[in-house]
Amino acid sequence: PKDAGGSSLNSYGRPANGQGDITVSNLDLRLPVADDPGAAAGQVGAAPALPLPCGTEIAPQFSSASYLRASLGTGKVVVKGKTAKVPVDSAPGNNPCQVQVRLLGSGKGTSVRSAKKHKKSGKKKVLGRGKATIPGGQSATVKLKLSKHGRATVARGRGIRVQVTTIDPKGNTAQTVKVNFKHKKHKKK
Repeated sequence: PKDAGGSSLNSYGRPANGQGDITVSNLDLRLPVADDPGAAAGQVGAAPALPLPCGTEIAPQFSSASYLRASLGTGKVVVKGKTAKVPVDSAPGNNPCQVQVRLLGSGKGTSVRSAKKHKKSGKKKVLGRGKATIPGGQSATVKLKLSKHGRATVARGRGIRVQVTTIDPKGNTAQTVKVNFKHKKHKKK
């Protein structure tokens, strides 16, 4: 409706029949540009991963784009005793996503030899792991069982990451994110 009118900037058409204003929310607008991320004094950003439902293949025109079938959800990672609870979101779609979630940390806190080996290789030690099946487009809390080393590392709370990996015949995806978590202590009775 704003395209038609009497002024010189909007006088090239007539109002469309029955057209009205719309409100758009949760829009993910992607404009392809020739510049690399960080160009134009930081105004050009890297594109976030495309959500791709489980059981579907990525279209050829997006084959070079990063995509995720499941990702770390909103909310905090909560640790209580020997377990951790991690929120996970599944990409929209009809098929459920099978996910494997791991809590990762540095090799520090084990033996000196093991810590040096992990530091040299750059590998993160698995502190806890869990699996779940999440319906398409939904969120779930995945329960992880922490190892003894995992509980000790979580108590220190430094450099911990969550890795969400989908297990899908059409191709797996993985996302690793540094997290802040909420530590719940047991109450003594």
